[in-house]
Amino acid sequence: MGSNVHTLPTQAANEPGMALGRPLQIATSRFVTIGLAAVLTGLTKGAIEMKIAKGVWIEDRQYVRRDGRVLIDMRGYERWCETGET
Repeated sequence: MGSNVHTLPTQAANEPGMALGRPLQIATSRFVTIGLAAVLTGLTKGAIEMKIAKGVWIEDRQYVRRDGRVLIDMRGYERWCETGET
């Protein structure tokens, strides 16, 4: 399985709260927002939302709903990448 330490590309580092103009290394949680998952995976936010809406990603496997928010399970995402199974 992958590490939970990621280096964000420069364009992601220019988002609010990020170090301006240089890559930023962060340690992430197992569960991340769709926006951060998009940065970490290279998928767009829309592509992630579509995988959820079409049932490609399954609740409690690749994502969870907590406090009215959708959080991506990075372990579930990695399993999905490795096997292609939901």
